[in-house]
Formats: sequence, structure tokens, C-alpha cells
Amino acid sequence: PGRNGELPAFPFFDIRPQIAAGMSREAAVQEKVDRYGELISYVIGREANENAFVANEILANLIVALFDPVHGSDAYAISDLLGAAYRMQVDHEIPEVSDPELEATLIRHFNAEEYRFQTSIDAVMNRITKLKERDFIWRMLNFVPEWDDDTRQYADEQMLLDLDRLLDSSKVILVDTGEFRP
Repeated sequence: PGRNGELPAFPFFDIRPQIAAGMSREAAVQEKVDRYGELISYVIGREANENAFVANEILANLIVALFDPVHGSDAYAISDLLGAAYRMQVDHEIPEVSDPELEATLIRHFNAEEYRFQTSIDAVMNRITKLKERDFIWRMLNFVPEWDDDTRQYADEQMLLDLDRLLDSSKVILVDTGEFRP
């Protein structure tokens, strides 16, 4: 973060640039699922993440559900994912989806023994709220930038880390990893 706590937003749950570049919706969504899995493996450790198979399945399906082409969105904040997981945990409610197989996959978890369901959904919640421990990371992931449909790119004048624009420029990019811990 900057001196005044400012930081560039990072549109993590946003498939608009991939769709604008010609990637299929399904591939763009799967890429977000995969990247979130990698992020969580880094944060909690690969072994701990891989040991919670059911939680990872629920989490991946919630991410997909929020990108539903009819009822979802092409971009959302991490707080939307947290809200969907919370409603699943407390109200036994899933996001509205147009895919009956996805709906059945999510609903079937409600039929498990309550203890098993709560263990799995707690692990889902942990995989989301773990990122809130670092407020600046949460704030970066909790921003949905404005999209310009005419230019098919992010609107100008936003506090946004636009990697595509940066990498397409003729600038040298230095990344200080000195404070990263394994």
C-alpha cells in the first residue's frame, strides 16, 4: 500500500478482458477458478488446500455460479463470493444458475450429514476469509472496475493495476519480492 493506504485495484474475478480478447466464456471462467485455487494454495499451503477436496469443489462451483451467463455477472468482487458462501452456509441457498447440472452439484451438498456439510462449508469460508487477514489484499480483490463496452477495455482514470496495458507498453517493470515469505 501507498503512504495513504491507496493501492491499485486488481480485478481478479473479471472475465471481460478475456472475452474481449476472444477467449470462450467457459475457458475464461475456468482460468479464474484455477487461479483462485493457486492463490489459496499459496496462502494456506498446497497440502492443506488439497486435503479439503469437497471444500475446493464447492468453492470452484460457487465461482462458476457467480459467472453464470444468465443470472451472474462477467465481473464481481471477492465480497460477492463471500456472500454467496455465507448464504449457502446459513440459509442453505445457492446462487441462481441457468445450468441444471451446476445447480444439482451445489444442492447435493445440503443432503450430506449436517456435520459434514458444516465442515466443508467452513473450509470454503476459510479459503475466502483467509485473504481478509491482509486488508490490502482484500481491498485489491474487492473492486470491480468500470468497463467501457465501446472500447472493450477498462475505462480510464481508475486506480487499477491493468497488467495487459502495462505489459503492452514499452516500460520496464520491476517487482520487489523482498518482503515475500515462503
